[in-house]
Amino acid sequence: MYTTAYIKVIHYEVYITYTCIKERTALVNLGLEALIKMESCKRLAKSGGTGKKFTMIPGRRNGNL
Repeated sequence: MYTTAYIKVIHYEVYITYTCIKERTALVNLGLEALIKMESCKRLAKSGGTGKKFTMIPGRRNGNL
């Protein structure tokens, strides 16, 4: 998917300084991933930290590696 994003030069320079990543696409992808993680955490905290619709995932049994 292609899209146009307008990033302020001042912000772009700060992003490069903090991350040492100069590629714009990589910076935008990392920013979007961070935003998704942050919003997911907010939603989980708002639900009281429990997901009532979640099912247990079968884990590894003892002795079966």
